[in-house]
Amino acid sequence: MIWVLKVNEELYYRIQGRTGHSLTLLQTFLIITFCYISVIMLFTNGYSISTEKDNYDEYGWLVWVYVPFTFFISGSYVYALYFTASLVNQLERELFDIKEDNSLLLLGALFFFPIGIWWIQPRINRILETPILEEAEETST
Repeated sequence: MIWVLKVNEELYYRIQGRTGHSLTLLQTFLIITFCYISVIMLFTNGYSISTEKDNYDEYGWLVWVYVPFTFFISGSYVYALYFTASLVNQLERELFDIKEDNSLLLLGALFFFPIGIWWIQPRINRILETPILEEAEETST
């Protein structure tokens, strides 16, 4: 979660407002997700609602809290992956004159986190090593 937040903050800073994405929305989703997971782990030692155990009665009315928030954090995860893939794709297209749209490929690679990150992290490093446009203009004058 920290990696996603820090990488997206830096990529968003480099894009300088030329995107329709909202960093505040991403940060809000990540904070809600972190708080929800923390509360679940601290106060309930995790939970497991299943039909095999038939433990709906064990959780009672809290099922109406757990289930929607579980769907929310799943959506939050997908949005964070989409946000990262979209910014990496947009910056690569702007900085390195890449013509094809690799958003879905990047999104798929991020979804398979441990393997996909080996392919995406060098791309992110290459983007972060390039000077920001304002810095490049100042050094050339």
